[in-house]
Amino acid sequence: MASPGVYPGSPALAIRALGQDGSYLFCDIDPESVRDLRAVGSQLSIRVVEADGVATVLREAERLLVNPSDVFVHIDPYDPLERVTADAPTPVELAATLADRGYRVLYWYGYESMHERGWARDAILRLAPGADLWCGDMVVPAPFVFPERSGVWGCGVVLANMTPAESEICRRLGAALERICVDDVLLGNSPSRSEFVVV
Repeated sequence: MASPGVYPGSPALAIRALGQDGSYLFCDIDPESVRDLRAVGSQLSIRVVEADGVATVLREAERLLVNPSDVFVHIDPYDPLERVTADAPTPVELAATLADRGYRVLYWYGYESMHERGWARDAILRLAPGADLWCGDMVVPAPFVFPERSGVWGCGVVLANMTPAESEICRRLGAALERICVDDVLLGNSPSRSEFVVV
């Protein structure tokens, strides 16, 4: 699931958090990643699908007879606006659809310009205006992540239909990340330091 010095991926983090208490559906289009996921999941209730995750998750949501509030969906797209086919939803549209139906959703997003801060929350809210959303956003001086760049690198998570306690845990995590980075200052760059906000 992870090697020393290598950051574990989302499936590994989910398995570490939920263990045998959860059943999992993982999607990936990379054959090597699919093989690794299948090997990891041999002792757990894991189904790995070598296919587009957006289409697979939407199909499962429409097929399964479950209480949406019992299902947690983590969406971590490479391209948030990609459509695999002309009539397929984008990852952002999938997040909004599931949020509107009452699923518990965590949507990760990134950006490279301050005017994009919180963009995923705004996009999901436009598509699902009745959804219960929370958004935490972290901005970092880009050279800390990509030494060849200047400016901003940012990312955040949009939570849909989570409990207040879960949102508070995420807020505390974001605030802790900001505190950890308080002494990391890059003069001459805008921004010059990392900052967490609740959008």
